[in-house]
Amino acid sequence: GSYYSSCYCNSGFTTVPKENYGSRTNCVDCEPYVCSDTTWSPDSTTACSGQSFTQTSNCGNTRTSPTVGTCTPSCSDKACGASNGCDTGTCAATCAVGSGCMTVINTCDELQAIKNNPTGIYKLFHNIDCSATAGWNWNGSRYMGFEPIGNSATPFTGKFDGGGFYISGLFINYPYHSNGYYDGLFGYASGAEIKNIGVVNAVVNGVGHVGGLAGYIYNTSITNSYSSGSVSGETSGGGLVGWAHHNSSITLSYSSSSVYGGTAFAGGLVGDLSDNSSIQVSYATGNVSGLSYTGGL
Repeated sequence: GSYYSSCYCNSGFTTVPKENYGSRTNCVDCEPYVCSDTTWSPDSTTACSGQSFTQTSNCGNTRTSPTVGTCTPSCSDKACGASNGCDTGTCAATCAVGSGCMTVINTCDELQAIKNNPTGIYKLFHNIDCSATAGWNWNGSRYMGFEPIGNSATPFTGKFDGGGFYISGLFINYPYHSNGYYDGLFGYASGAEIKNIGVVNAVVNGVGHVGGLAGYIYNTSITNSYSSGSVSGETSGGGLVGWAHHNSSITLSYSSSSVYGGTAFAGGLVGDLSDNSSIQVSYATGNVSGLSYTGGL
């Protein structure tokens, strides 16, 4: 063959050295350069999301990744915990209660357990059936059902994202109980964010500040959420929220729940709205009854 001190090829081609003789290299003929897609970024195990996403290879090619259903959530998703199918080795080391991690809620029991960590971040990835709560917490004369998340002593201050799913069959029955003044899926929320959740076919009975989704909210936002079923209380009863107070907001939400407001403050969506709180792009369609301060919304 011919000997060259170096090999030169046009752009897009490569050379393959065969033998070395001192300072000279014996090269094969120039061949087209073909790149092989060997790595893709971001990796699906660290870039999971609710939607598919685009990956780029080492060669600059692109492809669409599978959706979250076929990839593994990771700490970058803030979806930590062995029961969530996460990388527990990594997540356990970096994610702790209250550190900003998201806990995935899969069952009604896990939903009830939120009351034990009301500062956390939570998300649903499917609908949850809570009809069994009609047989929870027997007090000797009646079933009290699901215990509302948060109270005046320990309010819910975290974040809850329903992911567009719903909770069905929730039963809350505290008409004479000390906790009867804050009843709903969330009894008392302060500085919290609640969004993208439906509470359907719920039965919520309380004394005051009673709602299908929340009994009392303070400086809390509720977005893209809804409720159906029945709500009953002696004061401040609303289909979605009993009392929205101090800079709270309800946006893009609705209720079809029937509401009995007792002596005062009953509304199809909110029983009592006060102190710079607001309702935007929201509505109610349920029947409402009460003795005073009663309205359709």
